[in-house]
Amino acid sequence: MNSTLRHRLLIILIGLCLLAPFYAPPLAQAAIANPRNTALTNVYATAISASFATLPSSGSHVCVQLAGFASTTNPTSFTIADNQGVGNTYAQSVYLAGTRFTMIGCTTATIGATSGTFTVTATAVGSVGTVALQMVAREYTGLASGNPLDVVASGSGTTTTLDTTATATTAQAEELLLYSASVASNSATTTYTENVSGSAPSSGWTEDFTDADDTNALTCSFGSVIVASTVAARHVITVSTGGNNTAVVATLKGASAPAPDVTKFRLRLNQ
Repeated sequence: MNSTLRHRLLIILIGLCLLAPFYAPPLAQAAIANPRNTALTNVYATAISASFATLPSSGSHVCVQLAGFASTTNPTSFTIADNQGVGNTYAQSVYLAGTRFTMIGCTTATIGATSGTFTVTATAVGSVGTVALQMVAREYTGLASGNPLDVVASGSGTTTTLDTTATATTAQAEELLLYSASVASNSATTTYTENVSGSAPSSGWTEDFTDADDTNALTCSFGSVIVASTVAARHVITVSTGGNNTAVVATLKGASAPAPDVTKFRLRLNQ
């Protein structure tokens, strides 16, 4: 290697060392994960609570899935809160009342510090009679730090096969899809598949929780799937041995990786 080439390589090496502080590679996007859930709870009241066996982590989101039956008038909506006292806020993402009713809700920002026992409570709004409620709460990491809700859809009917109808096109590829369904039968068997823009069903959803309420002829089913393929309109097809179905689906955005900041790099080159 001659002296001229060595000199040039030395200049390049020095230049790279000088520029290194002004370039940071993009951070990897954290995958959506579900570290813990509460047990499924079942009560006859206008409010229902569920507690985590171990504390959710600060910086995650908490979502609830609920189904129920009212003997007279369905609730008009639900409010959601927890007992942590640190200003965590929740919003009802989607709610539908038919022969039975069902709801999905989620925190509108990541949760703060946690302590003691973390309990989430959903309360029916409106003048209702006897209400049978079933609910589960979930912790998710890797969702957008603000309100992660993207798009929703719902549907109800008296046939054994129900399509929630399609959501609007999702904002991004990696999203969490949650469904909540209630069936007017205390012995219904249900299967769920997720259609993308009217294409053939995918391999299906994970049905995490199901429970039969013998007194009120109600079967609830809650499930989830994480998709990271393409943006698309999404909906859930419910096939049940019960005759009256009410189902909702909500999609939640995953956290986006920040783009690299090359401003300083460019300014350095122009100096």
